[in-house]
Amino acid sequence: MLQNDDRLAELIKKRGPQPESDTSLWACLSRCVNYKDGTPLPLQSVAANAGIFFAAGYETTAHAISWALFELAADTAIQVGIFFFTVGLVNHSACHVMGAV
Repeated sequence: MLQNDDRLAELIKKRGPQPESDTSLWACLSRCVNYKDGTPLPLQSVAANAGIFFAAGYETTAHAISWALFELAADTAIQVGIFFFTVGLVNHSACHVMGAV
């Protein structure tokens, strides 16, 4: 696994700094910092975390859902769209139940 982490670390290093507007997994992981002193995480650590995210059997569903929720929380336009979509589904279902449609 160490060789794979080394390869991932090299790929991340080659990509260089990513803009704040890039919310991809790679970009966000590359911007991670140590919570104690604010220094950037070593690329080896970033690569290991990226590998864990994609590795089967390590709560992949929970990680994927967490990432999706993070993306939703960061974009209010999508939140509004989902809200109106959901309201439309509820209203449509209520009409069917009441026999109005």
